[in-house]
Amino acid sequence: GGRRRPLLRRQSSVVGTGEPMLRLLPDTSLMIKGSNRPIVFYKSLGRLIGMSLLYGCRGDNTTIPISLSTALLKFILSHEINHLDVRALDPVYFKNRIEFMLSEGGVEVMCSILDEEKLYFVDLDTDRELKQGGSTIVVNEQNKQEYVTLLSENYLCGQVRKQLHQFLQGFHEIVPLELLQKAGFDETDLSLIICGDPKIDLDDWKEYSSGTAAKHHKDLYNWFWKCLDEMSEDDRARVLQFTTGITRLPPGGFRDLKPTFKVDLNTSVNKMHLPTSHTCFNTLSLPPYESKEELQEKLKQALTMASNEFGLR
Repeated sequence: GGRRRPLLRRQSSVVGTGEPMLRLLPDTSLMIKGSNRPIVFYKSLGRLIGMSLLYGCRGDNTTIPISLSTALLKFILSHEINHLDVRALDPVYFKNRIEFMLSEGGVEVMCSILDEEKLYFVDLDTDRELKQGGSTIVVNEQNKQEYVTLLSENYLCGQVRKQLHQFLQGFHEIVPLELLQKAGFDETDLSLIICGDPKIDLDDWKEYSSGTAAKHHKDLYNWFWKCLDEMSEDDRARVLQFTTGITRLPPGGFRDLKPTFKVDLNTSVNKMHLPTSHTCFNTLSLPPYESKEELQEKLKQALTMASNEFGLR
């Protein structure tokens, strides 16, 4: 006679001949991929994830023990995709096609590397226009940021646009986009509700961590671990995502996190700056703060602003 709840259990295997609809990224999170399954299956997958969010918000502790990629969470929230999402998906592509472009004089550098006289708003790998009329719009230093944003979005979902559309349609049938926007959720909020708290073992985290701060500013390094010890599970997960881009760890914990989590000392800035992260390298970079309280306050500010990519490098 009680209310019915969806059955969300981890299975050791799935009976059937269909291919996986999610693929594992270098950061161990999951992203939509193409498969031989009927397109409607992606809508069902979206509904399943949406039900997890719905019941999680009701406090029913119905979570799915996976880690969804930040890019997929952004699509769910209709947040803009950018080059940082590409870096999490494919660090090599990011370095070869985007990092150079974003540097000063990057357009000329990329034209030289790609042996092109001019670059247009077109994906060179597929000849697909990145925007309407893109084949006639020349990329220059003034519009290259728009080009990179469109290139990033196309790289992440260009090959799975139909599947992603079905997934989002199914998800938003359960939890409308307007409701998500009204609630003010960011990617971390969504990940924690859908996937659950990662139950981080601080001893494991510290044992499999390294970085220059331990050698050159031992007090700062120790303060960092004391700050984590005083944090809630949610805030620890936010530190983890801020630094690595994920809120859930690989099955083997921090031992299996590649690259190893690092806490580096950043002597190129003063203590007025906020902590920054290098998610490709799972590295948290800390300015030379002079007390635990100072570190605690700056870290809190960085985490608060992280949903707008503040401090991410």
